[in-house]
Amino acid sequence: MTTHANDMGRCLAAFDQDSTLTAVVEMGCSSWLIAGLIPGVERQPKKKIESNGEDLLRLLGRWRAEAVKAGRPINRIAVSYEAGRDGFWLARWLENRGIETHVIHSTSVAVSREKRRPKTDRVDAEMLLRVFLGWLRGERGHCSIANIARARQLLSVPANPKQPDTSEAAGLDEPPLLPRPCPCCGGRMIIIETFARGCEPKHRPTPAPQTIRIDTS
Repeated sequence: MTTHANDMGRCLAAFDQDSTLTAVVEMGCSSWLIAGLIPGVERQPKKKIESNGEDLLRLLGRWRAEAVKAGRPINRIAVSYEAGRDGFWLARWLENRGIETHVIHSTSVAVSREKRRPKTDRVDAEMLLRVFLGWLRGERGHCSIANIARARQLLSVPANPKQPDTSEAAGLDEPPLLPRPCPCCGGRMIIIETFARGCEPKHRPTPAPQTIRIDTS
C-alpha cells in the first residue's frame, strides 16, 4: 500500500495518469464487472468476467498491452474494489502478483440520494472509478481506504501469510487447519467439527459460568 497509516482519505503517492492503468471491480456472487481507464485509449472499457482472479489478471494484461500499443508504457497498475462479503483475499492475491490494490470502505463513498437513481452494476462501476481516481489524485472527500497493513499488524498476521500445513506431519495433537487463510484477516483457520450436509453441528459455544449467590443476611 502507498498510503500513510493515519491518512487513508487520500493517496500520498504521485499519480501520473499517462502511465497508470486504473481499474475497479464491482464484485458479484457469480460475476465481476471491471471498469478501467487505459492511458492513450479514448474509450473507458467495461468487461464482465467470472468471479475469478486469473480472469481479472488476464484482462489487466490485455488492457496494459492496449496502452503500450497506443504509445503509453505502463509503470503502475492500480486496482480497487469496495469492501464486502469477499473480504480482503483478492487484495492479497493481486498484491502477491505485483498489482497495487486498495479496498474502499463502502460507507465512505458518497452516493446520490435521488429517488430515481439507477441502480445497476454498470452505474456503480462508473461511480467507483470516478471515486478511485479522485483518491489517487490526492483529493479529499472521495472515499476512505481500508488500512489492511495496520489490521494485519494488530492481528499479528504476516504480510504474505503462507499456506498452513495440513499434512499428517504437522502433528495429530493440533487441530486440523484449512488449506486457505481467513478471507478477512489472512490468519489461519482451524476445523473444530466435521458433519454431514443437513445435520446439526454438535459443537456449541461454551456457556458463560453461572454465579450462584447465597443470601446470608
